[in-house]
Amino acid sequence: MNEYVTDEDGHTKRELLELGRQLGASEKQFDRWRRAQLLPPPISHRSLGRGKGSVSIYPPGTSKQLRRLCELHCAPSLIKKERRLLFLAWKLWWEGYDIPALRVREFLAKHVVNSFDSDVEAARAMSPEQRQVTVHELATKPLGRHPGPLGKARGHLRGNMRDFLALLFTMVDGNVITSDPESLRLLEKASGLERGRTDTWCGQPLLTDEKNHIPDTIVAALMPLLDGSLTQRVEQMSDAELCEARQTAQRWWNGVTVMARFGRDARGKGGFGLGDFLYAPSNPREQAAWCLMFGMLNEAATNNSAVADIFRTFFTALETFAANYPLVEAGREVEPFRELLSPARIEQVTADPDKMPEHLREIRRTRFHKPDAAEAFTRAIVAAQKRLDDKTKGNF
Repeated sequence: MNEYVTDEDGHTKRELLELGRQLGASEKQFDRWRRAQLLPPPISHRSLGRGKGSVSIYPPGTSKQLRRLCELHCAPSLIKKERRLLFLAWKLWWEGYDIPALRVREFLAKHVVNSFDSDVEAARAMSPEQRQVTVHELATKPLGRHPGPLGKARGHLRGNMRDFLALLFTMVDGNVITSDPESLRLLEKASGLERGRTDTWCGQPLLTDEKNHIPDTIVAALMPLLDGSLTQRVEQMSDAELCEARQTAQRWWNGVTVMARFGRDARGKGGFGLGDFLYAPSNPREQAAWCLMFGMLNEAATNNSAVADIFRTFFTALETFAANYPLVEAGREVEPFRELLSPARIEQVTADPDKMPEHLREIRRTRFHKPDAAEAFTRAIVAAQKRLDDKTKGNF
């Protein structure tokens, strides 16, 4: 049969098995994936005639999901193939494929929620002496190749790691820290945000004492949500809310991935000084943790108008930025537009909105008087958008 199975009316099992065989998956593997609910169940059965039995028909989209599953599990190009079924389930769900919510919750419970709750419970039960020992161990033990969130924080904090760990114990005990500027600055440094007080955007630093981008309102809104077990929070979250949390997280990463690239263009490696918040996580456990965090922020935004306003402002800015960034990349490739759309020129115009009308008129005049360059510019925009989509898609 043709390698490319059509996807309009569904597929028979034989068609899917043949496609799987071409991609390196056996029938035994196909059945194992089906039992693990990594592929959708049949939607109907087609009769082959009297006495000849019937065949199962799988829904449209199953061949695409099977292809992706084979890419994750058995592609020859992979250095490390993913064989853990729950991790495969999470990766497929994270990318938008049809995976039952029960499997997603099973991953969350086993690899994020249970360990978080047990760590918090253990931290609350520690005596002051035990906490001192734990702080010393976490602040001094060698970091591996993949240090995780605490390891990254330690790299940012250097000599202040003990103070940061003491702050985490304070938060675990349920103490709100929003009234303490020193604690908020410590959180900034731990997350790599400290440079936001010196880097500028739109003519001013991203972080100031008057305008804090780890807003007091968000910290205050999250603290009550962390009162109790994370297990209970996840159980109370509906399947629709879980999908909404995934969508919110991915909207965020889509926007900040583009913004980070522009920051590196305009300012070099440091970008805008937004630290780890600009890098979409590829590790499934980190993706899951962020997904839960955005789920709690969605809940906070529902109950707190200040948080909702912050959400609305951030996402509007990020998505507008992401939609227009291909212009900047295209400007590098076509000589008449190179200076007009350079990162430095864009930042200059953004910082002074009064210059924007004349800047746009200059771009229109250039397009009108140099049609060949304008045509090349249009092609460059399409190519830049495709590169952006390809890079962004890889994060999810």
